[in-house]
Amino acid sequence: MKTKIFLILFIALQLGASAEEITRIVAKVNNQVITSRDLDDYCKALNYDISDSRQKISLQGQEFNKEALKRLIEDKLVLGEAIREKIQIPQPMIDNRLDQIISSYPSRQDFEASLLEKGFTVTSLKKKIESQYMMREVIDKYVKSMVSVSPQEIFSYYSQNKDSFQSPEIYIFYIAKSQEKSILEDISKLIEAEGIIGAQNAYWGLLMKMESTKEELKADIAEVLEKLKSGSWSIKQGEDLYYLIYLDKIMPSRLLSFEEVQRQVYSYLWEENFQKRFKQWIGELKDKAVIENYYE
Repeated sequence: MKTKIFLILFIALQLGASAEEITRIVAKVNNQVITSRDLDDYCKALNYDISDSRQKISLQGQEFNKEALKRLIEDKLVLGEAIREKIQIPQPMIDNRLDQIISSYPSRQDFEASLLEKGFTVTSLKKKIESQYMMREVIDKYVKSMVSVSPQEIFSYYSQNKDSFQSPEIYIFYIAKSQEKSILEDISKLIEAEGIIGAQNAYWGLLMKMESTKEELKADIAEVLEKLKSGSWSIKQGEDLYYLIYLDKIMPSRLLSFEEVQRQVYSYLWEENFQKRFKQWIGELKDKAVIENYYE
């Protein structure tokens, strides 16, 4: 009898320890408690891509959790400001965002299965979407509205970093695919006799002209092109098809003009200024808050 009682008490203590582990307090933000369950739910919510414009967390394991908790604390501060501002989000906005998330799945059943797997409900997901919209509005007010990039900044950055604005090499080539190698051999004979234009006219729809950077190409195609000289070709066997690849020419890298990269530079500088202002604002909120982090 004593043995049974001991076993029951042991199991109860183990279950209690597990429950405590699941719901332990990992941080406090002012009068709000953040539990390990809250952190777990937050990490799952990141998978739905409903977060703000901050960069995605690229860390793994414990480091991911630490960074996620840091973000969660910041979110609590931002959401607190949104609540203080009495920001209200129209229900259609929330419903539309939910519909976008659902449409990213092959079917409604797949979406619901994903919800179930992550321990969410449609109601809890809607609540998180609402919170994200509230946070976005208060960030727009205190951060985004204060970010600007002048034309002088854009031109100055371009002038000081010209060497980084180079266009990639462009491969201009022709490619034909067929299950029969003999067809590609006939095309290669016609190229030799009449040139690439004559071959393309004769095999219109099969021999296609392409323009692409090396990064955009499949590795096996890029490998062939790198070995070819302008005006030469090669027939390569793939998994299911044969390929004829003819290299016309390579357009060399060149310095991009200010007009070509102006929008790109603006976007880069705006994002950089936004992150600086956001960091400053979050710092101000943290200075006014009482934060205790037990996870570190």
